Amino acid sequence: MYIEEIKKIFDSDSAEIRIRLINNDSYDYWYVGVCDGKKEYSFLIDGQSGELLARKQLNLPTIR
Repeated sequence: MYIEEIKKIFDSDSAEIRIRLINNDSYDYWYVGVCDGKKEYSFLIDGQSGELLARKQLNLPTIR
């Protein structure tokens, strides 16, 4: 899954966690993102069961 890559992000000095609660028709989802400024690993989690519904890796654009 992305465990090794996420461990590397947390070993860096610029790790960031983003968490959002998403409510859609009275049903809850959690968005969790782990980011280091270069890459972001995103997860969508079922709010009741905790089941992982989706995951995605993003390469963030470099700002010059």
